Amino acid sequence: MAIEPSVRRPFLFNERVFRTGAWLATLAIVAGSLWPLPELPVAPGSDKVRHLLAYGLMSFLWLVSGAPVWCRIVVVAVGCLMLGGLIEGLQPLVNRHAEWLDMAANAAGVTIGVGLGLLCLLVLNRLQGRSHDRAR
Repeated sequence: MAIEPSVRRPFLFNERVFRTGAWLATLAIVAGSLWPLPELPVAPGSDKVRHLLAYGLMSFLWLVSGAPVWCRIVVVAVGCLMLGGLIEGLQPLVNRHAEWLDMAANAAGVTIGVGLGLLCLLVLNRLQGRSHDRAR
C-alpha cells in the first residue's frame, strides 16, 4: 500500500506537510490539555466532542505523514492512546479533571482518524495507480 516515490504528488498530499500538521496538532493537544487553570472547570463532561475531533485529527495526520505500513497503523493508534492516557493522568496536577470518558472520546477519535487516514491513502493510491497506468 506504499505510495511510489517516483510518482509526483501535489503539495496537498506531501508527507512533510502532513508531518508538520501532525506535530502542530500534537503540540496543541498537549498545551491545551495541560495549560494550568486558575480553577477547575464547572462542567467537566462538556468537552467530549473536542477530544474526539482533536485525537481524530492528530491520528489521521500521523497516519498519512509517512509510509502506510501496517506496523505504522499500530504505532500511531497506540501512541496516540498512550499520549491521551498520560495527559489524563497529569491533568489533576494542573487543576484540571481527569476523566475516563475523555479517554473513551480519545479512543473513538483515534479509531475514526486511523480509519479516515487509511481510506484517504487507499483512494490516493488508486488515483495515482490510474494516472501511472495512463502514463505507460
